[in-house]
Amino acid sequence: MGSVAVGDDIVIGYITTITLYGGQVEIKRVASVKDGELKWLVPTRALFESYRLQPADNLLNEYQDKTVLIDLALLTKNKECFEELTGGKQKWHTMEQ
Repeated sequence: MGSVAVGDDIVIGYITTITLYGGQVEIKRVASVKDGELKWLVPTRALFESYRLQPADNLLNEYQDKTVLIDLALLTKNKECFEELTGGKQKWHTMEQ
């Protein structure tokens, strides 16, 4: 997965073609980040200069919604999973049933 800054937005996609000449890369856009919010897209092709392409792994981890997994860790009292999902930054508490 790769990401490309386009103005104030970031486009996320996977590489479909690397051109031999001209240093361009075709990606299939699958998501974008606009105003700090991740939005999934209908996959479309786009052509960018290869030097603009950046890895998207950390970017996806930053914006991916983990609240359901965090809630599940709390419900199952799985402190290790909870700390991994929150980076140890949240206060550990269990949900009473």
